[in-house]
Amino acid sequence: MSIADLGIKPIDFCSYFILVSPALRDAAARPLRRARHRGRPCQGVQAPRWCDECEQTIADLLLEGYNRLSDTMSGTPPRTKTGEPIREMDAIAQWLATPLTAEELHQAAAQIRRRPAPHELPYIRAARAQLVHYELRSIEAKVARADAQARGASAQPARDLKTAAWAAPLRTDDHEFELLLNAILRLRKGARDPLDIPGDLIDRASGMDRSHAQRMLRNKLEQLRQLHPAFYCANVVTYLSTTEELSASAQTTVSAPEELIIDRENAHFARRTLTALIADQGARQAKDHYRALLRAISATVLPSGPQLLAWVTRQFSIDMKAAETFVRTLIRLACSAGLDWVAAECT
Repeated sequence: MSIADLGIKPIDFCSYFILVSPALRDAAARPLRRARHRGRPCQGVQAPRWCDECEQTIADLLLEGYNRLSDTMSGTPPRTKTGEPIREMDAIAQWLATPLTAEELHQAAAQIRRRPAPHELPYIRAARAQLVHYELRSIEAKVARADAQARGASAQPARDLKTAAWAAPLRTDDHEFELLLNAILRLRKGARDPLDIPGDLIDRASGMDRSHAQRMLRNKLEQLRQLHPAFYCANVVTYLSTTEELSASAQTTVSAPEELIIDRENAHFARRTLTALIADQGARQAKDHYRALLRAISATVLPSGPQLLAWVTRQFSIDMKAAETFVRTLIRLACSAGLDWVAAECT
């Protein structure tokens, strides 16, 4: 007898969400961080939420899994390559034939969220395998490819560089081309420095040392920039930039990846410095004064210079000359860190 013969109505999405969402989010967190945020934590507008893109990815995965389960419970289960119904999906549908209470749903969700155990119930194991891990198959590669295309980068840069007619001059020397290809793929996976070439790649060429390999890679990156500025911008500059948005002139103003690496290091230093100034463990009065000053610096409408300096001299008990130097220093740090970042941190 099939599930359809039992007259079972498909599970409602709210119950499915309670059952699957916690485990799915746990399992998806690391792949999404690697694919979308270069290994950094995903942060949205509100602390419990992820960014809009990651929340949308989870919502899409939940809907796909819900549709597969609904089809199974309606008599049209997903099938293997040989045409056989997937038995784990049938086991899940049999389990959910009788609607679960809210308490039972939360208990089952907690069990699915745990690591597999030797004596756990078969339908819990099946739900974890089919509704969580199956939905996350190849998610990291899919998200990285989709995000790359969204920002204008190549979905498969290796294929493009190996086959495109415009890239033919890059392929004249096999080892130099391998250095370039490796650098672009490392950037795609979150590497911070394209010139940090793996040792085994350097050792493949006899007589090659690190400094020689780095010179070759610099020349190759510059050749790529000249041959195809748009490809260079999308597949090199974008991944080295400290911000998600790049100006339209980025591909012409950026002449070498070292400049972006330096900018990013400056941004990291500035953010660490400013974070220390406004950290919760700092003196309350000083912390509040720094926050107020940084809010003024990062505001859409800039404050009057003389009024700002007068305020600084009063609040920080320094003279006008020291206030000018102090404000200039904070402005440089705020610009390096990113004014949007400063505004968000000081709200």
